[in-house]
Amino acid sequence: LGASAVVSGEERGRRPMASTASPDGGAPVSTPGPPPASSTAQPRAGPKPGGKWSGFFSAVSSASASKNKSKPSARAAKLIAKGDVDEALEIIEEALRAIDAVENVPVPDDDRASLHALCAMCHSHNENMRRACEHFAAALDAAEEEEAATGRRAAAKGPKGPIDAEFFYRMGEACHRRGQHGRCALAYEQALELDPRRKKLPSRLTPSAVHHHAGVSCREIKRYEEALEHFAKVDAPLEAAVGMGDVLCDMEKCHASMGDFAAAEACIRAAGEDVESRRPVRPENVCRVAVYRYERCGGSAERAVKELAGVIENKDKTSLSKKKEAEVLAMLARLHAGLGELDASEANFEASLGRNPRSHGTWLSLGQLYEATGRDDLALRAYARVVEICDDDDDENDARTVEKSDGGEKSDGGGDETVPTRGRDVVRREDEYIAEERRARGEARAEAVLLSGAVYERHGQPHRALKSYELLTGDSHREIREAKELAVLTRCALKVQRVFRGNKAREEA
Repeated sequence: LGASAVVSGEERGRRPMASTASPDGGAPVSTPGPPPASSTAQPRAGPKPGGKWSGFFSAVSSASASKNKSKPSARAAKLIAKGDVDEALEIIEEALRAIDAVENVPVPDDDRASLHALCAMCHSHNENMRRACEHFAAALDAAEEEEAATGRRAAAKGPKGPIDAEFFYRMGEACHRRGQHGRCALAYEQALELDPRRKKLPSRLTPSAVHHHAGVSCREIKRYEEALEHFAKVDAPLEAAVGMGDVLCDMEKCHASMGDFAAAEACIRAAGEDVESRRPVRPENVCRVAVYRYERCGGSAERAVKELAGVIENKDKTSLSKKKEAEVLAMLARLHAGLGELDASEANFEASLGRNPRSHGTWLSLGQLYEATGRDDLALRAYARVVEICDDDDDENDARTVEKSDGGEKSDGGGDETVPTRGRDVVRREDEYIAEERRARGEARAEAVLLSGAVYERHGQPHRALKSYELLTGDSHREIREAKELAVLTRCALKVQRVFRGNKAREEA
């Protein structure tokens, strides 16, 4: 071919070719020459992502996947997009094991926060909430370490940022189901702050479910005002698998804990109305409303017994825990006792203790039932069991408090509820909860001691009664103990005086 046959680079759309003579004297050969001065090298745009990833797949964007095809998170993201969550999980966990195998290993793009976040959401998708909670916490810890080392937050790393609103929504759901209320409340708080219009909600969550979860968690950690705000925003209770009566019962607990008993009364009264839309669904609230309707609204005891018995019959359908079942059985036993059905009451008390043998309240009620039926020996054993349980629980809490104080800052937040940003608040609320439980145990213990002393006095054993009253401890019970001891000693003195006078009269006669 001659030089005139060479086509210019502008016509071909590529670099222009220069003509040189062939080594064997033939036709010239075209060789690439330098690009024109006006030419600029532009990378060809890659294909656009096929579609926007929804919900669960937003942790790693399609731009990151196309740019870093060999990265573990990118490969996992492609598999997740195809629905192969288990295979993606294997890749992520293998990458995490490789990182953990080497200390201080640099991870330029696939950092620990990204991998732990993806792993957590995979476990959340597979309903393994225990593992999900572990990786959610690890992702936050890794992000905090990264921010301290690099000065940038993991959530602000462009489209690849793993810690976004969806991350916190799923973390809140997992922690709620695991009972980690401190973390749940903080996760939902962060999610609602990042996503005020609720556009990042996962498909299985709704605004009502989020607000109900957050309200329950805030109530459990004694943030009652925030809990009431969340409960007020539950517009569609059935979306949260509860009824309006359940929401009203939750609000009643908050008002009662805050000391606003008038508002608490209004809530529980509204839940007890015979209105289909306000009936509770959860077993514990069904029982609570039934007992309230009977005790405070003049309702039928037979109706309350029927409703509580229905809860026990349907316990398999409602997934009633052993502890809740024990509480329902104890309530049912008290209702039977009020109706005079003492045999049924005793059977239900014993069944309740079979589910929860360390319930001091149930032992106390059973002791009173034994005493009412003339079985004082069994009553004394029940009262002694109350004192034993309360003392053991106090010792366990004291040991736990000492262990926490010895741990220093490392145990900030306590156990599963550790949250770096609000650890001290969680500790304070946990201490308040422990103090409230201790007060309730102290009252039950004091009542058991007083009832035991009364039984001994009735049987003419003042020395045993005095020994029982000595078990009243603490400043709050000092006056009661002194009054009881004075009453026993006075009666003993009167008996001695009567005997002395009788003997003297017989001698004179």
